[in-house]
Amino acid sequence: MIDSTARLVRGRLEQEKDKLFYFWLLLFVDYSYTEDKWNLYEDIRKLYNEGVNSPVIYFEICDMFNKQPLMMKRIAPLEISAIRWGMRHEFVSEDVIMEFVKTAARMKLFDIHAFKMLENIYAAKHDRMTLDTICEILLRFKKCDKEYHVYYQDAANAGIKYVGLYEGFLKSMDKKTYQPIPESILRYFNYKNTLDDEELAYLYANVIMNKAQNMNVFHEYIPSIENFMEKKIIDGEVSDDLTVIYEEFLEPESVKPEFASKLINIIFKQKLTCRNKNIVSVVVTHEELEKRVNRWM
Repeated sequence: MIDSTARLVRGRLEQEKDKLFYFWLLLFVDYSYTEDKWNLYEDIRKLYNEGVNSPVIYFEICDMFNKQPLMMKRIAPLEISAIRWGMRHEFVSEDVIMEFVKTAARMKLFDIHAFKMLENIYAAKHDRMTLDTICEILLRFKKCDKEYHVYYQDAANAGIKYVGLYEGFLKSMDKKTYQPIPESILRYFNYKNTLDDEELAYLYANVIMNKAQNMNVFHEYIPSIENFMEKKIIDGEVSDDLTVIYEEFLEPESVKPEFASKLINIIFKQKLTCRNKNIVSVVVTHEELEKRVNRWM
């Protein structure tokens, strides 16, 4: 009798549009769900992929994982949605959350939804395992946007050692400010130059701006900064960071003769900042110029 009822309800489930109702009925009459949780798991996945989105299926997934945490072996939209619901309603165990973190660490492609789930877990727990996984993923997929800097910073503060971690720390910094860089990272870059010129300019400018806090490191950096400055003078380059370097070390009266002719390209350069998004170009005029020069923004 039970088997025939289950077959009848399953037939309705496959035919009717209100699939959630018939699935809910099936939970009470289909013994296969009790005997084989993987069967239940796959039926829920099929419903989810067909557009069924309900706390009922999230409850069943979390309940299933809570009883058998090792079933949490896949990172997909269903699992992410279920774990998120379970955390929000305090209906997912610590073992399941840790299995999610372990599984996320093996991702072959960067999944922003899975990563945001890891962020939620770390925000709630602030544990080493989740931080390790977050940093591994950021480094693996070369994610250095400033929104991720907090994780590089926490990892550095925790003494975590990963290849590329210090580079990620610096690359993800807000380059509009000169927040102090930990001494361990400064010493690392002073002995191992793995940065491009733009990043080096920021690093050196940061060292200068924070020299009062760490004068010893500043003095250790001076030879490298001066060599870098001379190269940039020859190239005639100017930027906000290079300006900090020039103001600290460039003294026109003591400039080497081979650099003197290049200073014109630096001293007389001007920077125009326009915050009006409607402006598309500017016209530059000067008495030494024969005609006006138009510069596109």
